[in-house]
Amino acid sequence: MQMENKNWHALEPDAVKSSLETDTESGLSKGEVSSRQEQYGKNVLPEKEKTPEIIKFLRQFNDILVFVLLGAAVVTGFLGEYIDTIVIVLVVTIIAVVGYLQENKAEQALEGIKKLLETKASVIRDGKQSQVDSSDLVVGDILVLAAGTRSRLTPVSSKPRSSKSRNRH
Repeated sequence: MQMENKNWHALEPDAVKSSLETDTESGLSKGEVSSRQEQYGKNVLPEKEKTPEIIKFLRQFNDILVFVLLGAAVVTGFLGEYIDTIVIVLVVTIIAVVGYLQENKAEQALEGIKKLLETKASVIRDGKQSQVDSSDLVVGDILVLAAGTRSRLTPVSSKPRSSKSRNRH
């Protein structure tokens, strides 16, 4: 199956069926679905690479208030006010730890929201209508739409995925 940039909406239904090598009555077979998932990948947007935990923590120090406090710690250290220096460094450390913990909680909340928003799609496969995760949709699937149906479709590249990107999923 050759995927190319076409104006799919402007094609006749028979031309679309022919180009996508699908059948509107029976849909795709399980084997064909597996083959197309291997070729094109899952129907998901690429995930941003995770930032290492140490980088997340160190980013908390990249703030003007922290720079001012660290400058004050250096000055008090030179003046021999070691207790003040220790207190300032402790305050900066507490600010960084709290910021890091808040960032992690926000990321976890975002992941939870993503899971809540996962959608199902009604498709015809092997001649039967069934529900599948929208991430399992492939090129050529026959979707059954009804009023109020929500399905998340992502654009498919016209090129098959490389073996390098295949290993990320």
